Amino acid sequence: MAKKHIKKPTSSSKTTTRKVSHRPYASFRLQKRVKHPGNLAKARRILRSAHKHVWQHKKLFFGIVLVYTVLTVVLVSGFDLASGAKEIRTIIDELIESQFGQIASGTAVLGLLISNTVSAPTEVAGLYQSLLFVVSSLAIIWALRQTYAKKSPALRDAFYLGMYPVIPFVFVLAVIGLQLVPFAIGSWLFTTVTAGGLAVTFAEQLLWFTFFFLLTVLSLYMISSSLFALYIVTLPDMRPMQALKSARELVRFRRWTVLRKVLFIPFALFTIGLIVLLPFAIFIAPVAVVAVLLYSLVCVLYTHAYMYELYRELL
Repeated sequence: MAKKHIKKPTSSSKTTTRKVSHRPYASFRLQKRVKHPGNLAKARRILRSAHKHVWQHKKLFFGIVLVYTVLTVVLVSGFDLASGAKEIRTIIDELIESQFGQIASGTAVLGLLISNTVSAPTEVAGLYQSLLFVVSSLAIIWALRQTYAKKSPALRDAFYLGMYPVIPFVFVLAVIGLQLVPFAIGSWLFTTVTAGGLAVTFAEQLLWFTFFFLLTVLSLYMISSSLFALYIVTLPDMRPMQALKSARELVRFRRWTVLRKVLFIPFALFTIGLIVLLPFAIFIAPVAVVAVLLYSLVCVLYTHAYMYELYRELL
């Protein structure tokens, strides 16, 4: 009986299977850049869409700002808003004369009024200021979610029904505060070494500034996702850690792009505020105090509206 000749597989005919190990993407790891398949709208377009939405429901949103303003005046600033503004302007005008001096003095008064508006006069006022910010932010976010869902909520419902996630919201705010610690440390070190004369030469100042810049970038990198957790955590049955994890997934593979769009809103609001408020500071300083306060509270509204619009873009 003839034997069957079975052809043995040669080395060229062997099929080999490779095991390819895919490491999960992680931040701060040297690896090939991964592009996100989706494209985000431009920041200017997002801001226009946010303004359009706010203006379509201006009665509701500016009603929230009005309540926010009244409570801020009563509990934080006090009724004597224009105290000292006219005297400050007079002193600066005496030091600087000419047309350029008016612009410089107006800018100085505006900067002083902004710093006074941001910082509360007492510790109790600072506590009220933080509390009012949380309450008003929750009311604005709740109103944004309802109006985007094509509903017509009442103003009182924004303050009644929008307060239920206050504890998770404050927890996420605390996490963002911890993520800003590197920026605070870098700012304190840079101010200390420059004001204290520890960094005299240009090279020393550049070194400390670079260190401060890197710590600032680290903080901005971390909060670029955590800011969106403020809006995710207001969803029903959402836990803070789950919201933070979901926010990181939203910005996955596009964190730097999102960070640029996040930084756009403070730059845009500062530029608009400078254009709008500077004439008040130059010509009618007492009115500038009220204008700065109103504009700062309106900025809270537009910041939330812009960030919520950006959050919807990321979904």
